[in-house]
Amino acid sequence: PKCEKARADVNRWVVFIQLNLYLAICYDLYPRFFKMKPKGAEELKEMFEKYNKSIVAVEKQLGKTKFLVGDKVTVADLFLVSIFEFFAKGFAFKTFVPEDCPKLKAYLDAVRAEPGAAEVFKFEHPAENKPYLE
Repeated sequence: PKCEKARADVNRWVVFIQLNLYLAICYDLYPRFFKMKPKGAEELKEMFEKYNKSIVAVEKQLGKTKFLVGDKVTVADLFLVSIFEFFAKGFAFKTFVPEDCPKLKAYLDAVRAEPGAAEVFKFEHPAENKPYLE
């Protein structure tokens, strides 16, 4: 965005997504795919509570704006949707979007429908969900 405040908001959302959504999902998946010692049950519980609170914050924001920062798609939107695309398509996890988040579901569809978005979301997944590192 040209506006400094909007650019700052985009940056804020990218950091928020990285630290609250992506990290929570990775706490569960990385040990399985990279042969790491699994996180403890309490640690995973805390991360998914953080994930759920973060989803509520996204849902609340989408009640104010069409996309995360206004009426146009930004890199923050592409980043957020790419996380859902990767985990939903690549690993068949459909539960990352809670049922009680209709704005988020509509938002994901709206971002996916943007011109050029399909190119952004093209990526390969490990065959048959096998670990990246054997």
